[in-house]
Amino acid sequence: MQPGSSTVSIAGPFRDGVKVRLTAPAVEGKANDQLVSFLAGYLGIRRSAVRIVSGERSRSKVIEVVGWSSPEPVVRVLLDHGATGTGGRR
Repeated sequence: MQPGSSTVSIAGPFRDGVKVRLTAPAVEGKANDQLVSFLAGYLGIRRSAVRIVSGERSRSKVIEVVGWSSPEPVVRVLLDHGATGTGGRR
């Protein structure tokens, strides 16, 4: 996660996951809220289906997406659509 960016977007692969740029500052949970909302909208799912499992106060986070069997498909969707700039499954 990269708070304070000029746009909200998928930046690309990062370690075992995806780097996301956010416009919200990393204060009072604003960046976390924007991250959850962005991922839910990008994946075309309810906001309540996305939650931060660990790393609430860190740039590196573990995210749970309810209904997805493992992290690999989520990462693949985010990277595939982020690379083409087409957005998620809306």
